[in-house]
Amino acid sequence: MTEIRYELEWTPSLWTIAVGHGDSRSMTEVRRKVGNRRDANAADSDARVDHRSLKDQGVDDRPDITSGEQHQAVNLLTVNRFYTGVGSTDPPPDVAALVMTVAQHLAGEGMVVRTGHDKGTDAAFAAGAAPGTREVYVPHSGAGGYRDGLVVCDPETIVRAARLAASVHPHWKTYNNFQRRAHTRRVFQLLGEDLNSPSAYVICFVPEDGDGKVQGSARTVLALAQVKRIECYNLAELQTRTRFRQRLEEIAFQGEGRQG
Repeated sequence: MTEIRYELEWTPSLWTIAVGHGDSRSMTEVRRKVGNRRDANAADSDARVDHRSLKDQGVDDRPDITSGEQHQAVNLLTVNRFYTGVGSTDPPPDVAALVMTVAQHLAGEGMVVRTGHDKGTDAAFAAGAAPGTREVYVPHSGAGGYRDGLVVCDPETIVRAARLAASVHPHWKTYNNFQRRAHTRRVFQLLGEDLNSPSAYVICFVPEDGDGKVQGSARTVLALAQVKRIECYNLAELQTRTRFRQRLEEIAFQGEGRQG
């Protein structure tokens, strides 16, 4: 699996997609920034959680990241090896560290994350996953420090993606070209390069504002996931965040036991 970047350049009648490889230097920088602050999450660790389960998707028999004796298993290791990882550009350091750890674990189990170029949550997902286990979608040349690559023009697919984005945005006609590009690339992050390969689930960090609304382009992923009935795990929710942390601690403890 190669790392993919999408360069969406707007013209009145055409989008273009550029495919290339990510710059590992930017990923190293994200690791450096959050790697020393993984213990800043103590306040969240004592909450009791009852997590939702994914719909039956043909799960293999390997242990998954959020299974537990007191909770119904959440199947993150699925036959469909793609998941979407997106979210806020300004997550707390402990959340960014959690996202990286989750991505690292899932990459080790063969899962491939679809994410974006944005700083914060997207960058943490990309940093946690190794090359070959991530697809990074960007809206324009140079975004996120990704290299230019082969340009693949497929107007029909990109127009379809734009229409899907517009279908969950009542005020789409008022958006400028940059906003449309940003929301359209989110469609690919959920449904894949051909728009026919949906992710098995979404892991995100998307806080709501005072009115209960999600801001930013990540809301396109959540809205489409709801339409497509794709499970979402929002790490902005204390219960979800705590359950993920607890399971990762269990996995780490089990690994130490085997080494001993």
